[in-house]
Amino acid sequence: MISVKTGMRMALFGAVMLSMLTGCRSNRPPAYSYPDYSSRYTRQAREYEQAREKARREEEISRQKEEKARLEREKKAEKERKKAEEKRLAAAQRAARAQTPSQPAAAERSAPPAASPIRPAVHPAATPSEIAPAPARLEVTAPVARRPAPSAARPAVAVPPPSVPREPVVVTESRSSSGSSPYQLKAGDMVAIYLRGIPREEEIQDVVDENGYVTLTYINEVHAAGKTTSELERAIREAYLKAEIYKNISVNVVMQQQSYFVRGEVRSAGRFVLLSGTTLMQAIATAGGYTEFAQPKKVRLLRGDNSTLHDLKQIEKNPEKDISIEAEDVIVVPRSVF
Repeated sequence: MISVKTGMRMALFGAVMLSMLTGCRSNRPPAYSYPDYSSRYTRQAREYEQAREKARREEEISRQKEEKARLEREKKAEKERKKAEEKRLAAAQRAARAQTPSQPAAAERSAPPAASPIRPAVHPAATPSEIAPAPARLEVTAPVARRPAPSAARPAVAVPPPSVPREPVVVTESRSSSGSSPYQLKAGDMVAIYLRGIPREEEIQDVVDENGYVTLTYINEVHAAGKTTSELERAIREAYLKAEIYKNISVNVVMQQQSYFVRGEVRSAGRFVLLSGTTLMQAIATAGGYTEFAQPKKVRLLRGDNSTLHDLKQIEKNPEKDISIEAEDVIVVPRSVF
């Protein structure tokens, strides 16, 4: 049997050990997290995930900035186009207003003045003896005495022929001639046709149909495909005059906004406003140029159902081989395999 002294020693030893264990445990903070060594993902794995998330956020921010810059460029181009169009229309209206009232004003200037109190004072039939007592008055009334027959010339000026004020033709150019080859309309193009100088001015929004015609008021269809905006203006005006609907009319034709697309290995891919005479090289430059991974020797141009390949390196050496861009064209710059 164990003696009492040995039992007391064992009890004391057990109490000391128990107090030591509980004391060490209680000294740790309540929120102490014990390391988990069972998972394969350590601190390096977490840092890798954080780096990936940071790169993704930076890429998203960069893409948002590029999209915002592209939208601002489109808005700026649209504002400039609208401003130029408003200036052109204002100039056309001023020219029409200045041309139309000029004829009645000319007729009024050429018409003889009304009867003045000086004319009856010296009659054409007056004798020299009647004029002699007032020599100073003779100098004033002499120009009036030289008009013996104002009534003979008055009918020709007071009653001008109806066709005189209607002869001027006011047809303004709807597109500047800065480009070497003006754009020719085709099926699907949207145009705005302004009819001015008539009792009730009109603005017609229409699309060139598949047969190449636009529909107008009173004269139905006018062929537009293959014509420039200036040629279409003249054709519409001649149609109205030939049908004797109007005796004088001013026509303005304006192309609606058109666009093309650039995607692939360019710095600012997206949709861009199509300006007159834009070429393939200019379209790539508008999109910010190539990236370092681009393959400019195999640029693909998608136009409707057709797809063509173009070597822009050769076009850079021979600019005369550059081609024009049309509305809704899609330009794809591929990625180099090296």
